[in-house]
Amino acid sequence: MPETYRLDPAHAVDLARYEAGEERERAAVIEAARRALRETGFLVLVEHGVDPALLERGYEALRAFFALPAATKAAHAKGDGAVGYIAGGVEQALRARVPDLKELWHHAHGGPNRAVPDVAGFDATLAALDVALARCLGPVMRLLSEVVEMPPAFLDDVARGAPHMLRLVHYPRVPSGAL
Repeated sequence: MPETYRLDPAHAVDLARYEAGEERERAAVIEAARRALRETGFLVLVEHGVDPALLERGYEALRAFFALPAATKAAHAKGDGAVGYIAGGVEQALRARVPDLKELWHHAHGGPNRAVPDVAGFDATLAALDVALARCLGPVMRLLSEVVEMPPAFLDDVARGAPHMLRLVHYPRVPSGAL
């Protein structure tokens, strides 16, 4: 995990407990997810089955990519397609007056994807991470369906056959006094 991240145990959502738990345990996980979303807008998944070493390799690859010079990253810009790099200051949140500072990498599930020879192992690491995270997609969608008080298959049914991608986000450090 990035060194700046601190897990609030109150916002941890145990995916394995949700999947294997009895009704009361599942209800507790659903409520924990509901509370985390209400309080922060995010879920922190734990016990999701993704190899921690793979996650760390993913973080390392992304740190290396986002540390590249702007011109090198720009050479991997997504252009008209759905995959690739999006520079900071391009996207703007709905109703925001200024663009976001974040920069992104989009990786399509199953490809095709832009190759990044500038970072050793980048392509293979993201491909492996994509496969591992895709295994979590069903349980997460079932959990979120129940969080919004719909049948567990609701989001699975809505998204069946739809493409999906990893949207990997880097929020650069904002210099003090800049805001």
